[in-house]
Amino acid sequence: MTTTAYVLDGNARYHHTATCTALDTARLFTRGDITEVTVGTTDHTPCLVCVAAPSAEWVVTADNLGELLELVGPSKVHYAPAPPGHYVSVLADGLTVMAHKGQPRAWARFGDTIRRERGGRYIVQHAATETEA
Repeated sequence: MTTTAYVLDGNARYHHTATCTALDTARLFTRGDITEVTVGTTDHTPCLVCVAAPSAEWVVTADNLGELLELVGPSKVHYAPAPPGHYVSVLADGLTVMAHKGQPRAWARFGDTIRRERGGRYIVQHAATETEA
């Protein structure tokens, strides 16, 4: 099955409409161009914001960071110092989920899972690191 979709250069996700808010957010981060393409269901992954049945649990990755900014609110990108030799001083390394109903802010690193609980509260489950495994 194929469908007409919109993709951002260098991204494996597709969007159903060119006006998807997550597509705009991702475009601002990457400064990439949007292209209208015909995609098969196995070629690309659908956008988390555009998908018909939204989920209540997401794994944070560099590819879905812009989409999670639209879904998990309030939140913001978390930055860490860039390794030596990079031309920038900081790099995005996850998402900060802002405090909710007396709970502290939580930092979801790439690989961590964000889960929406009843009442709109978000829980961050950290992935096991190499030292923990």
